[in-house]
Amino acid sequence: MSNVYLNFEASRFFEALALVLVLTLTHGAGACAIACLFFHGAEA
Repeated sequence: MSNVYLNFEASRFFEALALVLVLTLTHGAGACAIACLFFHGAEA
């Protein structure tokens, strides 16, 4: 059960990381703040 949970969390982390990378490449450094807000919003 814990392994499934950890795998799910890891996939969420890498998904968020990929999203941040894409946003940074497409919209520039300003998108980092938006990505941070989105990521922390998803955590809450």
